[in-house]
Amino acid sequence: MYTLARDVTLTPAEYGAVLLHHHTGRYWVMNDTGTAVLQEVLDSGSINNAVDRLVREFPDTTRDVIEGHSRALIETLVTAGMVAT
Repeated sequence: MYTLARDVTLTPAEYGAVLLHHHTGRYWVMNDTGTAVLQEVLDSGSINNAVDRLVREFPDTTRDVIEGHSRALIETLVTAGMVAT
């Protein structure tokens, strides 16, 4: 299960979204695809659900590529303290 870390907000923007950690002042700007991955993971608790969604949206991209990028994004956000497990 994934959630936004404590003191982190997710704000939609015209190009995707911004994650802001209010305590540290750190922020991440994400494009539409990164935002879709994160939102799906937060909503469902599953990276696999996010991958399934993107495979449908981008049929010309292999599942392995989408899964690799999606897992890397979430792992990076966890390591940065933006997302909690």
